[in-house]
Amino acid sequence: MTRYKFFFTLAVLACVGHISVESAKKTYPLRDLSVDELKAYEDTYSENYKSEVNKQAEAEWAFQTNITDYNSEVQVNSSLELSAWLKQEWVSNISQFNLSILDVPEHADLRRWYASVEDSAVGGPELGPRDIMSQDLNSGHTFLCASIL
Repeated sequence: MTRYKFFFTLAVLACVGHISVESAKKTYPLRDLSVDELKAYEDTYSENYKSEVNKQAEAEWAFQTNITDYNSEVQVNSSLELSAWLKQEWVSNISQFNLSILDVPEHADLRRWYASVEDSAVGGPELGPRDIMSQDLNSGHTFLCASIL
């Protein structure tokens, strides 16, 4: 049982690496974009996100309908790829955008969208590996990684 807890712990840490929102913003200079450019990025991101989530869902379906070691490996890898893609989009793009242009009521929907993407990518500024580890690992649930993403 201890060996499984160890590997489960490693999987959780791999899925939920901590990215500090503030440190990401300090690392990169902010880029000033127009509202139209931010909307265009939203459209592009949404299309790419659908594709990534579909890959992950197909892997999940394959595993749930045919439980094999191979399908389990594909499922875990697809979850890790989705998590990595979300974090990469955050670090290389969204964290660099100056979103202050959206601080007016008429752009509240777009501002909320960017905030939700931030939460998906970094899990919120307060969530780190130690917080995940403090949860009950004795419950036997193996879907913790997927439920966090």
